[in-house]
Amino acid sequence: MKLNINKSLLYLKDWKFIFKLTSFIICVLLIITGIIWGCFIDQWYVDKNSSYPVHLFPTLYGFNVLISFWSVQTNLLVLLWFGFAVFGHGKEHKNKFINRTSQTNITIYITTTMLLFWGVIVLNILGDASEYDFATKTASDVAITSLTHLLTPLLMIVYYVLTMGQSTVSWKRVWTLFVYPSAYCIFLVIRAEMLTKDGIKYFLYPYSFTNFSQPLFGDNLALSNFVCILVLAILLLVFFLLFVLTNNYVYKRKHKANQPIETN
Repeated sequence: MKLNINKSLLYLKDWKFIFKLTSFIICVLLIITGIIWGCFIDQWYVDKNSSYPVHLFPTLYGFNVLISFWSVQTNLLVLLWFGFAVFGHGKEHKNKFINRTSQTNITIYITTTMLLFWGVIVLNILGDASEYDFATKTASDVAITSLTHLLTPLLMIVYYVLTMGQSTVSWKRVWTLFVYPSAYCIFLVIRAEMLTKDGIKYFLYPYSFTNFSQPLFGDNLALSNFVCILVLAILLLVFFLLFVLTNNYVYKRKHKANQPIETN
């Protein structure tokens, strides 16, 4: 017991542990707050005054919509990463979910979330997009959505930058970057099919560009889907290139300086 107490005290003196624990708590609070306000209080996606027969929707349809968003799922991934990293503190290289490769991938996912969301906001201001408009949302929606698209990404990015060079990321692991996006696309297609069979046509797809049954541009469905997937894949690859090159460069600098290095 004394050994465990001493170990806990050492953790409390470790800024990495404190950062991960604090980030985990913040992520949990944001997710819980979003679920409560989005599904039970303000009901962001199920408007009882809407002309659409929302009273026929299954219970907690708002949660169904909420959990379908890439942004919400990537926030959950960050929450899980910090949670596992807290309990596996000091043993990151031994756990496949929290090792440097997985940390890189999840950082890329949440960075993509942040940049795409705020990019849409800028386009809204310029009058060229309508995916998310602050003017049509409740105060709680705007506040929580802004935090989950800015604070959560920044926590993950800052920790990644501060811990760069602890180990290298192998280019051979690039395929792991596409595991979650592929699973997400499959999830969207299955979800849309199930809702359609239940007679629900409201929020079948969380984003217009994820509606694989209708072309985003032109008349060729296959070409439209191919271009959308290709653009997103290239975006993820560019981020992977930037993150891995920078991380491995810092690793080499630390290695030359004879600093202790952790390996995956």
